[in-house]
Amino acid sequence: VEVVRCDVSRRESVQAFLSGLKLPIGGVFHLAMVLDDAPIGEMSSERITRVLQPKADGAWNLHEATLDKDLDCFVMFGSVAAILGSPGQA
Repeated sequence: VEVVRCDVSRRESVQAFLSGLKLPIGGVFHLAMVLDDAPIGEMSSERITRVLQPKADGAWNLHEATLDKDLDCFVMFGSVAAILGSPGQA
């Protein structure tokens, strides 16, 4: 297992990381988080983009970059807050 910090919202960062691997990749676990708490009425489009970009764009970039890989798994994690809710987390 190799844990790597990479800006997955940037396609070129994902491709650079994958091209630098010395061993074949067996799976991807995507866990992205940007914390920017605010009630939904106070969320601007810039804040929403900043929070969702590493999740949505990151998942897509990882998907595209690993299409030719024989992966055992491709796992994306979200937050239980999306289901249960937390005050101030729009």
